Amino acid sequence: MAYSLNRILSGQVVYCDALHWDSFWCNALFSDTGIHQEFELRDIQVLIGGSENHLRAFINEREKLEDSDKFTVHRALDDAKIIRKALEVALAGRHE
Repeated sequence: MAYSLNRILSGQVVYCDALHWDSFWCNALFSDTGIHQEFELRDIQVLIGGSENHLRAFINEREKLEDSDKFTVHRALDDAKIIRKALEVALAGRHE
């Protein structure tokens, strides 16, 4: 798994909505395998940037999507779709 992640993500920045947990598990994976991680993890708030309003727009949209019947929360693919859609709303607000 570590080799695959490096092959796919080498030199890239990966934004996380739970940086603490994602960093913990990534560190566990790479330290257990003795492989050097070749990508960087950053908090999604860095990507959102802007004002508190943009972060609030992201959080509000994410919560709305999580409460809808369109997604199963805590399923990786659905969680990724929720985050992407919430980011679209938050980032669109930066350009208004």
